[in-house]
Formats: sequence, structure tokens, C-alpha cells
Amino acid sequence: SVDYFHLNLINNVNAGDLLATLHPEVLGQPGINIYGDNIKAAAVKSTYIKAGKNTILSEDKMTLTAEKSGHVTVKEGKITVSDVLTLENVDVSTGDIDYEGSVVVKGVVATNFSVKAGSNIVVKGIVEGATLEAGADVILECGAKAGGNIKAGGNIVSKFIENATLSAGGSVTSECILHSNVTSGTEVNVTGKRGFIAGGKVIAADKIEAKILGSEMGANTIIEVGADPQVKLRLKELQKNMAAAQKNMESIKPTIEGFSKMLKAGAKFSPDQIASVQKLVALNKSLTEQVQNNSEEYAQLMEKLAEQKEAEVIVEGTAYPGTTVNIGELSMIVKKPVQYSKFVVKEGDVRLAPI
Repeated sequence: SVDYFHLNLINNVNAGDLLATLHPEVLGQPGINIYGDNIKAAAVKSTYIKAGKNTILSEDKMTLTAEKSGHVTVKEGKITVSDVLTLENVDVSTGDIDYEGSVVVKGVVATNFSVKAGSNIVVKGIVEGATLEAGADVILECGAKAGGNIKAGGNIVSKFIENATLSAGGSVTSECILHSNVTSGTEVNVTGKRGFIAGGKVIAADKIEAKILGSEMGANTIIEVGADPQVKLRLKELQKNMAAAQKNMESIKPTIEGFSKMLKAGAKFSPDQIASVQKLVALNKSLTEQVQNNSEEYAQLMEKLAEQKEAEVIVEGTAYPGTTVNIGELSMIVKKPVQYSKFVVKEGDVRLAPI
């Protein structure tokens, strides 16, 4: 069988890594043929290391090291390190890509394949049902659809987003978002030629701006601003962790209490039993500390969440019924078409204001 996803075609190196060593030529020794005649040793040709871009050749010209991290290739004998990996397509010919620098895909990223880059990802073709993860920005010149999962430490720019999941530490910019889950650490801007957000859920910390929200058919569309999405995710995670820790503590509490009572009553235990209870006591202490730390972090994050930002949702065209606008902990359901307005928090409620 062949694993088309992990072909190991990318040769990642770090700055300072040894790429090549030149070994001095060894002259041949004269020989004798079966007739007793002397045979001269064949001539030995000297060679040298061909240093390419982003490499450092030592003073004695015997070793070559990488000047920066990237992908090392040898072409016509020349050794080169590139911090930008350029591919025609990402498919069965390349497998999944995991690269420290930036990745440029001239064509498409095929379904079920993934691209992971330490810096930027640029895809000139379509991304359909694929996974992209970039340390910096993701730029999709066509767009993403059909279950695509895209995550960027920086910004995401895409022609369109359809039935996909996106998460950006920075902003998200697109001409249209259809039935997708989009999360932004700053703002979402959908004011291109079509400029609509219809169906799904779009979350941004500061602002969401679009021409159209929802659709005439009443697509269930949730728009949310006013809180860092990562903070909310962390709060849910802390709640889950604290609940699990409390459950474990409650399950081991009867054993510890029972052991203490029997010990006071003069009961004797084997070394194995004592060691077992000591482990439970240590676990209980660890869980108690975990709950305390999680509680403190939870309280701090709740304070941060309570600091209401002046977040807003701007509609340059129409917001249709079926659209829910959440700002912080406040909510408003659009019951009739709203045009050329912005949703803001005023007098403790979500209200409409002119643009």
C-alpha cells in the first residue's frame, strides 16, 4: 500500500545546519596487469561545492551550512535553501505539506490534503475540503469551500468562503461568506462586489461589516462581536476542566476519609495499601491546586469579557429576518428588513443607529 499523504518530499533544515561536506580526492595507486606491465592510475578530477542562495561556504570551501531555515534542494549540483516553497498543486504527487517557511501553491489543494506553514500560505487555485494552517497570513485567490478548515495566526483573505471553517488571529476579508463558521480576533470585512454573509456563524472581536446579512429566504445567520473568541473558547475549556477535576475529587474523597477513620481506630494496613492511599492523597492535592488555578484564570477572563468594547456590526445594504446579532452578552433578532444601519450597544441593549 502507498500512503499518498506522507511522501516526505520536503527537506526542512534550520539555520546553521550542515548541508554538505567536500572530502578531498584520493589519488589512485599504479597497478600491474596479468602480463606484468605497469598500469597508471586513472586521473582524479577535483570538484567543489556549488553554493546556492541562503547558504554559507566555509573559508576552506570544504563545508556548506544553511544561512536560514527553509527547504533545501539540489539542482544541477547547486545546493539552495529557500524560505518559500512553491508547488504546482498539493495532491497525491506531493502529499501533505509541513514547512517552516511560506508556501505558494500555483494550483489547487486537493480534498483531504493539508498544508502547514510556519509563515504565509498563498493558494492561487481553489481549496476544497482541505486543511490549511499558517503561522502568519493565508491568502486564497479563488476561495474555500466544501468542508475546508483554515487557520491563520494573522489575517485571512479569500475570494469567497462556502461551507468552510475559518479561524484568524487577525482579520478576515472576503467577497461573500455562505453557511460557514468564521472566527476573527479583530474584524470581518465582507464588502466586496457581492458582500453578503448568509447562514452559519461569524464572530469577530471588534467589528463585522457587510453589505447583506442573512437572505430573503430567512437563512439562520448568527453575527457576534464584542468579545475575543479565543477568550470564550478558553472559558469553556476551563469550565470543562474544573468539572472533570471536581468529579474526580468527589470519587476519591470517600476512600481517603474511610482510610483516615480506620487508621484512627487502630486498623493496620499493608505497605501496598498505604502506598495506594498516599497516591490518592497526592492526586487529590494536585486536583485541588488545578481547580484553584483554573478558578483564578476563569475569574480574570470573566473580568476581561466584562470590559465591553465599542463593538459594532455595520450593514451597508440589508439585514434580513432570521439574522441574530450578538454584541457581548446582549442579543437582537432581526424581525423585519433593516437597511443602511449599524448595530450598537446603547442603554443596555442592542439598538440600530445610522451609518
